[in-house]
Amino acid sequence: MSAVVNRHSVKFLLRPVNPFTKRKTLARIHDPGSSYNLSLRYFSMEKDMRCACDWFEKKFPVEFPIENKIDRCYDLQEIIIKNLRSDQEQVFCCLLDKKPLFQVDICEARHDNNLAPFAQGGDFRLALLTSLEMAGSEDLFRCALKFCIDYFFSFKKIKAVFIISGSMLHTGDWLIHAGFEKIKSPGIKIQEDEIYKCTKH
Repeated sequence: MSAVVNRHSVKFLLRPVNPFTKRKTLARIHDPGSSYNLSLRYFSMEKDMRCACDWFEKKFPVEFPIENKIDRCYDLQEIIIKNLRSDQEQVFCCLLDKKPLFQVDICEARHDNNLAPFAQGGDFRLALLTSLEMAGSEDLFRCALKFCIDYFFSFKKIKAVFIISGSMLHTGDWLIHAGFEKIKSPGIKIQEDEIYKCTKH
């Protein structure tokens, strides 16, 4: 995967933002082959938080009373706010027809405990929280993920992106089809998870 060079440095991508301020669209694409209208912007607490809580509950279902689910959503909200205000990790939302499709977090791989032992300069980690719509369509998954990665690769410093996958349903082969390769982590064993890497060419 490759992309044109972005005129901004990667510091622009990872700069702290106000979690409660409306943010402009960073990138958009209309895929004529699939009729997907995709766009990418910083995560919006007002527009995306309810969707993120729903995605989180479906990805990690637990039979808890409603008050416990509210606590889990509050914890997720606090994590997202912290990351939006950070200069090491940032949170974005990919939209389909202007509706939230999935959350994608990005940070330098050296800041991830599982990747730090073998991370090199230019390595970044992605973490996805996807809707059932995206999880149910490999074509949509591949197109949306490629769209986001192409945007990230437009930043000169970003040479490769990693995804640690295992709890994501049906995405192992999908990541391979989206241009990732499954790698072995030297001396690292991540329980029930696998590491996938996509390199910019």
